[in-house]
Amino acid sequence: MRFQRFEALVGASAARRIAGASVLVAGIGGVGSFVCEALARSGIGTLVLVDPDVVDWSNLNRQLWALTSTVGQPKIEVAARRLSDINPAMVLHPLGLRITAANVGEAFRFPLDFVIDAVDDLEAKVALIREAKTRGIPVASAMGFAKKRHPERVRIGTLADTSVCPLAKVLRQRLRKEAMDLDLPVVWSDEMPQSAETPTQGLPSSATVPAVAGLMLASIVLNRLSEAAQEEQP
Repeated sequence: MRFQRFEALVGASAARRIAGASVLVAGIGGVGSFVCEALARSGIGTLVLVDPDVVDWSNLNRQLWALTSTVGQPKIEVAARRLSDINPAMVLHPLGLRITAANVGEAFRFPLDFVIDAVDDLEAKVALIREAKTRGIPVASAMGFAKKRHPERVRIGTLADTSVCPLAKVLRQRLRKEAMDLDLPVVWSDEMPQSAETPTQGLPSSATVPAVAGLMLASIVLNRLSEAAQEEQP
């Protein structure tokens, strides 16, 4: 009953494949919180949540976990409570880990079918992508969505397709330097970054653009798993 409408859309075999899948979501902020929400509401079986931060007042404009009542609490704990309330049968592995090249293997200690990179830090992104590719696990990455106002400009493509986005530019340079290909699924925006209208601590951001990006990243996972289930059909 809980996910019957989604199963009616994708079919029973795809729904079973999704229910048996394990996904790592690294970075559960403005983008990653919506990734988790969509996956949980689609019946994903296991989520590994990786984020070292606590909910801050500045998160209230764009993060699902950010409420007046949750400020100061670890994001992974707030997220786990909400996601368990959506689907009590889902297995959750919350990790308060700040990913580096030295510790990235800790996030991969669980069996994984997909990795979502929604972290902001370039070194962490490279470490996640490298580790996933080394292990042969599909990975998709979020590019930069701060200073963006138009969710209709968010797109799904590969890293090689990207333009305009400063984060995508430096990530392309790093992956080339490490001899990794740019055929990496990404969600990115072709909107030029806006300048701040008023002074602020941290990067200016909206509620709409990161949310759309997160939902698009979740769709990559769900569609890949559904397609895999169809290919496995006799």
